[in-house]
Amino acid sequence: MSESFSRQPTLSTFFEISRGGPAELFDRASSDELGDLRARLARDLKGLIDPKAFLRLAFQELSELLDVEMPALLVRGWKKTNEIRAYADPEKHPFGETHLVPLVEHKLKSSHKPALKPTLNEVELVELEFAVDLGLEIKGAALRIRDGLIRGLETGECRGAGSIKLEDVPLIEKKTRRFDLPGTVDFGEGVEIPFRKKDQPSDSDSGPPPESG
Repeated sequence: MSESFSRQPTLSTFFEISRGGPAELFDRASSDELGDLRARLARDLKGLIDPKAFLRLAFQELSELLDVEMPALLVRGWKKTNEIRAYADPEKHPFGETHLVPLVEHKLKSSHKPALKPTLNEVELVELEFAVDLGLEIKGAALRIRDGLIRGLETGECRGAGSIKLEDVPLIEKKTRRFDLPGTVDFGEGVEIPFRKKDQPSDSDSGPPPESG
């Protein structure tokens, strides 16, 4: 089942990165912390472009790279938990019934390693991999589940903190802050919940809910 989401706040809006990027992000291109990376880039780029200019070009494209919708991250983490997986079992929750499942207070960690390869005059340059870490806390939210599919999200209070790093160097750090999601988020055709047989161990039996990404 494909995951379909209407337009929602994204990682880019959470980190407040617009097309072109914030000025402080461009300043990082010249920082001492990225000196070793610039030295490697100077070798790999072979004079095609100055390493500082290359990094600024990459940072300009970061907004598009992080165009990942926040509700998509949330539901991909929730669907892996035991509590939600139970709703994929038609013996426990017969299909044809709609369930509104309260999440009360829920914490979710999400880690991503998006990569981009800027181009110059239609020539692909060196690939850069970023590390994006996000911690979210949701209170008073509820999932709308039907036929083993997450159909929607009724949002509550949302708080989050996160960071974006390149070569273990922090580029952007957001301390705990509240952010808004629409009161009701529709997941279109629905997000399929993985079905777990009774004798099959769960991913989360031995620890906290898995990270999404």
